[in-house]
Amino acid sequence: IRERQICEGITKRVFLIIPSFLSVSGGRPFALAQFKEADSREMAEREVAIAHQLQKSPHSGIVEMDLVPYYRTTSPSRQLTALMEYCEGGTLSEYRTKETPLVERIDLSMDLLRHLICMHAAGICHLDLKPSNICITKKTGKVEPRIIDLNTAHHFDYQTDLCSTYPPPEMMHDKGVVKGYVEVEPSLDYWSIARILWGLLMEAQDQHVFPTLYLTYNDQEYDRHLTLVKEGISGCPRVNESFKQVLLQLLSSVPSERPCFHTVLRVLESLKEEVLMQLHDKDAIR
Repeated sequence: IRERQICEGITKRVFLIIPSFLSVSGGRPFALAQFKEADSREMAEREVAIAHQLQKSPHSGIVEMDLVPYYRTTSPSRQLTALMEYCEGGTLSEYRTKETPLVERIDLSMDLLRHLICMHAAGICHLDLKPSNICITKKTGKVEPRIIDLNTAHHFDYQTDLCSTYPPPEMMHDKGVVKGYVEVEPSLDYWSIARILWGLLMEAQDQHVFPTLYLTYNDQEYDRHLTLVKEGISGCPRVNESFKQVLLQLLSSVPSERPCFHTVLRVLESLKEEVLMQLHDKDAIR
C-alpha cells in the first residue's frame, strides 16, 4: 500500500492511500483523515454523524466518511482516523477557473447550490464554506462538487462560537475579535457562498482581498476590503447584471437581506441560458 499526505488543516491531516491489492477498497484509491488532537473523538463522531445524516439524501453531495480502527500511516502516533471518499479533482482552490468554460463553471455552481439546499432542508448549516472545503470529482464523467469538513457544522438555532474562515460582519467585533456565541442560521452560509461564486464565476484576480478570519481587522479595514470586493463585482464584464445584483445582496451586512440558495439557483439558471444563447449566436455567425 502506497500513501502520501495530500493536505493538512487545523484539525486533521489527510492522506491518499493507494492499495496494491484488490482486496483493499476494490483496489481503488481512498483518503484517510487523521485527527490531530488526542481528545478529538467527540468532534470526529459528531462530524461523521452529520455526514451520515446528510447522506440519506441522494443529492447531499457530502463526501463519504466513516471512523475506522487505527490505520497505520507514516505517522508514528495512534491517532483517531476516518476513511473518506477520494476526490481525484482536488478542491476548488486548485480548480483551473480560467481554463474552464463558463457554462461548466455555472453547472458546477448550480450543483453545489442544490447540495446546500439539501443540507439546509435537513436543518444543518456548514458554517465554513470556502474553496478548500469543496472537492471535485469526475466519477460519473461529469465534473461534480463534493462538500467536506463538517467539523464546524451545526443544526439551526444552535449557539456557536466557531467562526467561518470568511466571517460575515455580524460575527466580528472591532479589532477582528470573533464574537462570543451567535445563533446558527442559513444567512451565515449565504455569505460564504458569495465568496465561492465570486472566485468561480467572476474569475476574481485579487481573491486575497476578501475579508478573512486570519487577518486582524478593525472596522475600517474590514469595510475597505469588502468595498474592494463589491467594486470588483460591479465592474465585472463577464456576467450579467442579475447575477452581480444577487452576489452583492449575498454580501449584505443585514443577514435578513441575503437571498436564499433557491433564489441564487434561479439566477444562475437564467445566466446559463444567456451564456448558451450567446454561444449559439457566435456559432451561427461563423
